[in-house]
Amino acid sequence: MKLVSTIAMTAVLATTATASMAAECGDFPQRPIEVVVPYGAGGAVDITSRTLAEAAKVVAGWELRVANRTGAGTVTGQDYLATQAPTDGYTIGVMPLMAAVLNDADERNALEPGSLEVLEAIAFDPWLFVALKGQTLDSLIKKGEAGELRYAFSPGSEQGLMGDKFQEKHGFEMARVPLAGGVNRLGGLLNGSVDIAPSFYGESKQYIDSGVMVPIGYTNDVPFGPDESTVALGSEGYDFGHNVWGSYRVVLVPDGVPEDIKSCLADTLTEIMESEQGKEIFLEKTILVEPVGHETAKAKYGEFQKIVNDLLAVKG
Repeated sequence: MKLVSTIAMTAVLATTATASMAAECGDFPQRPIEVVVPYGAGGAVDITSRTLAEAAKVVAGWELRVANRTGAGTVTGQDYLATQAPTDGYTIGVMPLMAAVLNDADERNALEPGSLEVLEAIAFDPWLFVALKGQTLDSLIKKGEAGELRYAFSPGSEQGLMGDKFQEKHGFEMARVPLAGGVNRLGGLLNGSVDIAPSFYGESKQYIDSGVMVPIGYTNDVPFGPDESTVALGSEGYDFGHNVWGSYRVVLVPDGVPEDIKSCLADTLTEIMESEQGKEIFLEKTILVEPVGHETAKAKYGEFQKIVNDLLAVKG
């Protein structure tokens, strides 16, 4: 009887929460919301987006449908969201903020900065430099000083800028080996074509756990939650600021979405991720959600834009 009562009470609370969110949004949404993901299915951003959809269904009763629009790195999906998607609030996007800013900054893409607005942050996953078993930060530095260090990176991504920061710290030049995609970069380590590669913890965890690879350091000023034993290079004199160099996954909408709909989307997403049910759903996928609110999330675009513009000005 107690179990039945608990289930009934949970259902009432869930219904009440959904009704509360719906009341704040008027009659929006009346149909499923498309979530544009500029990456293929099964990747970290795709998993994050599908987890958000699952949490939205459970917590708010909203139906989010993920649409993978891939091509040209992340430009195809971003361009669709910025220039072709309807501005009625029924099309949103999820992608790393740094990728969006870099795409805007590249004149070849014909994307206008400010064509997308950031609604809310989801989570931050810092880049991790990894190498084969037996290597250390010191041994890699010695390779660099000898002109023998080979670095895997995806052309046109922030990984190139991260490599700049790493080598500038020590005053040497690394040989750049273009390998797009986490699987290919880790494969480059395994086949011996590179010595150091950027990865995400979730991508390289199986190799680290098996002892094939070793973590060298995070491109952040604090360690990452699941592996706090690995050094945060930003706290060791490297120019890696807090929650910048990694996948700062955010929800975006095209410019022109009505203010009331934007507020509804942003506030509801925040409530979903801050709810205990929402947090638990994300943690099942080892994602630690970090919503910051609409205004703070929106300001992040300008913060990342300044970092990129300053770096490109130095390189230019």
